[in-house]
Amino acid sequence: MELNKRFTLTSPKGTISNAGIDGITLFISNQRLMQGAWKEMNPETELVFLPPLPNEWEWVWTIQRGKYAGTLPKRVSSYYHKVHKLKCPPDFLREIGNLAKQHTEDNATYTFEVVDKFDWNAGDFGDRGSCFWGGRERAREIMQENGGLAVCFYDSEGKGIARAWFQSIGENLYVVWNGYGFPGNPTLTIARVIALHLNASYKRIQLTNSSSDSGVLYINSGRGFMIGASEVLEQYIQYDFEWDTADDTCEDCGRDLYEDDVYVTPDGQHLCESCYHELYENCERCGEDYPRESVHYIESVRQYVCEHCVEYDFSYCESCDREYLSEDMQEHDNRWYCSRCFEELEVEPPEESE
Repeated sequence: MELNKRFTLTSPKGTISNAGIDGITLFISNQRLMQGAWKEMNPETELVFLPPLPNEWEWVWTIQRGKYAGTLPKRVSSYYHKVHKLKCPPDFLREIGNLAKQHTEDNATYTFEVVDKFDWNAGDFGDRGSCFWGGRERAREIMQENGGLAVCFYDSEGKGIARAWFQSIGENLYVVWNGYGFPGNPTLTIARVIALHLNASYKRIQLTNSSSDSGVLYINSGRGFMIGASEVLEQYIQYDFEWDTADDTCEDCGRDLYEDDVYVTPDGQHLCESCYHELYENCERCGEDYPRESVHYIESVRQYVCEHCVEYDFSYCESCDREYLSEDMQEHDNRWYCSRCFEELEVEPPEESE
């Protein structure tokens, strides 16, 4: 689809879409007449499965005149009674009506465009509260890095009213997810409009992004709609984006890193938490982190200390050859001793001058 170009489409009123026809047809094929309400209402039937509707069936919500007039559920009930001598259970007819209403065009006019930049503010397209402008801003960057798009809808005055994320996944094949702005099921409405614009069909599928378990690319209910030719859609029940949502990778072990997981070393390396603590140690004197081989444990103060702080803050005792804080050392004959070793020297105090 051409980007950044606004299209206007008026849907035919009362027409049931191809996806609606497929859904109703599948629902009918799954009816078993030898059990439940079908058996109770039709005890003498010899049919095992409910026969399909005829090929010439008119897939519109209402017909005013003719052999089977009325709303779709009423016409379905009339057809099965007249042709197959069957009484339809109320729950069956109710579900037929629900499926049809979800996929019936309403003679509405839609103005929309497909864009590759997501630079609007939350709420500009009926999407106030969307996590893509809240805790998952990174998701928008990920989509743009992977060629993701959005389809945006406008009212007659050019004000944004609805949107959904939109992605081309092959020749004349698309997915739509996370719709906002339209009443009921906005993603379904948007998928139906785009399918009508492309003279294609649509199908509800599972959507995942299995390359990452971070949840950054949030998909409402884990579902969306695929748009394309009916024979192609039959091959799909789910689609995996396989987008890498990591912000970075650990330069030591290669693990994916996300914003809150990145540890930056003093020389600028990006590491995961595990590798960082394996390779670096904190100096408890100056508070800075250093490569582990550059930090020493000083027994006298029970602290890990960097080489710089060892050099400037500590001295070796000439007797026990251990490190102590320089300020605690004592001098004798130009040699320095820890307090314990100094006491063992039994140094006589200097004579007091008269």
